[in-house]
Amino acid sequence: LSLRLTDPRAEFQAMLTAWLSGDLAALEAQLADGMMAEPTLRTALVEHPNALWAAKIAAHIRDGKRPFIAMGTAHLLGEDSVLSLLSAQGMTVTRLH
Repeated sequence: LSLRLTDPRAEFQAMLTAWLSGDLAALEAQLADGMMAEPTLRTALVEHPNALWAAKIAAHIRDGKRPFIAMGTAHLLGEDSVLSLLSAQGMTVTRLH
């Protein structure tokens, strides 16, 4: 794990711009840096919770419920994202602008 000095305002602006434009590749690149580059932390903070959330969300949807779920950006990106896990279960996932 390495630490580096960054400009948090510039990083936030870059992330906001990527989010608003739907540039998922840019978001993934930003989130893959820093502490999320550490596999143990990524598993504990992103991958494991994503698997649990996806299972619960899918169960609610199959039961006819329409849950409102809020989560951070890191849980919406990559092949282990909640969105990808739901898609793998046959659910249609649509980004709202």
